[in-house]
Amino acid sequence: MTSENHQPGPWNVERRTDSGSTLTDYGLEWDASHWIEVVAADGELVISLCEEDIGDARLIAAAPEMLEALEKVLQEVKHKPWVSREAERISFIVETIEPIIKKAKSGT
Repeated sequence: MTSENHQPGPWNVERRTDSGSTLTDYGLEWDASHWIEVVAADGELVISLCEEDIGDARLIAAAPEMLEALEKVLQEVKHKPWVSREAERISFIVETIEPIIKKAKSGT
């Protein structure tokens, strides 16, 4: 994986199962059984988080599928003929979604 691409989804949240082992981070040792991991479909670790951050882990794990859904919605609304009364709403959707996709893909 390069810094420009992400691991393909789906990603899953998994609890660490190596109870009794430790993780070293910033010179501190942590009981590994209190960690959760976001893991890509190919088994590659995306990120490890403290189990207290389960909500963040779930959001991170959903990111590839959310990005894909946003891209599909954007393509659908941009390539469909709309009557003039719908144009303002469609413009709002496009203007809302495009920057999110750009941020997810390029970090800007």
